[in-house]
Amino acid sequence: MQENKFSYRFKTLKLDQVWLPFSFWALFAIVGIITREQDKFYDLTRIFLSVVLPLISGILSAYALLDDPTLELKFAAPVSTNRLLMERLGTIFFIQLVLAFAFEGYASLMLADLSPLGNFWQLQLVWLVPCLATMTLGSFAAIAGASTISGAVTIGLLWILQAILHSFFAANTITRYFFWFMGGLNPDNGFLPCNQASLVALSIVCLAAALQLLHRQERYI
Repeated sequence: MQENKFSYRFKTLKLDQVWLPFSFWALFAIVGIITREQDKFYDLTRIFLSVVLPLISGILSAYALLDDPTLELKFAAPVSTNRLLMERLGTIFFIQLVLAFAFEGYASLMLADLSPLGNFWQLQLVWLVPCLATMTLGSFAAIAGASTISGAVTIGLLWILQAILHSFFAANTITRYFFWFMGGLNPDNGFLPCNQASLVALSIVCLAAALQLLHRQERYI
């Protein structure tokens, strides 16, 4: 039964949830081959992990549930809407996990020195924490606005703002709590553990709020 559920989920998986993230992976991999410089490949790796993956995660999560044309039937089925959202987000997270591990392995093959980002577990936090933050925020914004566009626009605007003003976000006493890219762009920042803890806490809050809003199913039909 469990195998059938996974099989059904991947059969109904939209192609843009696969080709979009993997196309970005391929683009960065090709740029790395062209440059063939370890320092530049280090920059490509940390940008891909801490900046690009969170953007992809957030946008895909905004479309994870409400973009389903059979949503009304899903709501009528004897399956918890909370479980439905968690399954959709879990699929997106799995894709990001594969991409992150694949690029880390690729970076190792290219002899890129990733030690400035920390040990193996600290390296995983570079992409894991911001991806969780954007995934939960993207889904929450979409559900709160009853529109996939509201979630995607929220993620896009915040991503652009943080990318442009990354130095300000990393240094300001308030915005550094919400800076998605600190693990990759400012790995030596002493505030990094607090930043990651804050983002995880905010992720839990956004997810809990999204699950609570889903109880009002009539808003999304």
